Amino acid sequence: MLEPKPAYTSDPPPPPVPLKPSRPPGREPLIARPMTAVAAAAYAFGTTLLFHLLAALTVTLRPGAASDLVNGFACQLVAYLAGFLVILRVHAPQGSIREILGFRATHPAFYPLGLLLGLALVVPVNSLYDFLESRYPSAPGHEDRLVELLLASSTPKRVVLGLIIVLAGPLLEEVFFRGALLSPLRRAHTLGASVVATAALFALAHDGWQMWAPIAVVGVALGLMRVASGSLVPSVLLHATFNAVPFYSVLASAKPEEAAKHPAALPAILASTAFAAVIVYVIRLVATRTADAARAQENDNR
Repeated sequence: MLEPKPAYTSDPPPPPVPLKPSRPPGREPLIARPMTAVAAAAYAFGTTLLFHLLAALTVTLRPGAASDLVNGFACQLVAYLAGFLVILRVHAPQGSIREILGFRATHPAFYPLGLLLGLALVVPVNSLYDFLESRYPSAPGHEDRLVELLLASSTPKRVVLGLIIVLAGPLLEEVFFRGALLSPLRRAHTLGASVVATAALFALAHDGWQMWAPIAVVGVALGLMRVASGSLVPSVLLHATFNAVPFYSVLASAKPEEAAKHPAALPAILASTAFAAVIVYVIRLVATRTADAARAQENDNR
């Protein structure tokens, strides 16, 4: 009996291989190369050095630039933008600038909490600075010249200086320290170590060692707000509020001696510190128990 011939004489074609699902749009990692603490320090010190070199160059070309706050901010802007572009090129060449910096929506409660925390930190942080300054007085410098400049300026110039001190300056510093540095740094270290590292570098970027500890405290608060909210906006609001209070106190005085800092009473220091602690606790609650905060943190951790 003859066997029926098969319908084909060659081997059957292999089954199709299923394609791997592509990564959902917009879910690519924000940071291509993590940043070590040593690299972060090199970026911060290099940027600060460039800032001082530009300021020195402008003073050489125009001696009056030494007391020109607008000129100083312009030099800082150029240096920080240059540092940011280098960081972006090395650590996130394909990433979205807005996403890397953290300009994203978060829970609405973080915005007033940032304002309140900035207000609450003024008394304890300035008291710490006053304590260090009373024990180890610094030579008259930038801060005294700034007070004299503000009191001697016309109203239009005060508006310009206010925009720099209260808005533009905090925004620029947050973009660099809590944005360009913190985002890639946290990919190589824990969140706590990254917040402390950026706070320390933020403090060291300021003149006068008496200011380092107080500014580091503010830097830790700014970093905590940044990682808790998953957004840079609340930390910018915190920074701006912290700068706005002394700016207003200087403008409210009529003479330089009236603008001098007066040590706060111990009850005021304790009350402000307790108020700041309560706000930090509320920030933690919002960060851990709301969907908006969780969504912003998830996008921030990509």
